[in-house]
Amino acid sequence: MVAEGGVEYVVERLYNEPGIKPRGSYAGDLLDMVIESASFDGRDPVLDKESFGRVFGLFVAQEKREDAEEF
Repeated sequence: MVAEGGVEYVVERLYNEPGIKPRGSYAGDLLDMVIESASFDGRDPVLDKESFGRVFGLFVAQEKREDAEEF
């Protein structure tokens, strides 16, 4: 399920996060993380600000760490 404004919020966060260069695979990866997080918590998966924000913070930290390791 996608909450009202969920897609717009995702696009805004992805394209305005400093240090992140969005890739085509990000959408699927992030949605998988939202679904897995909801399953772990025993909830139905919903793409909203709260659920996306939770996984996006983890995702961004990992991406920035991987980018730093490449240099």
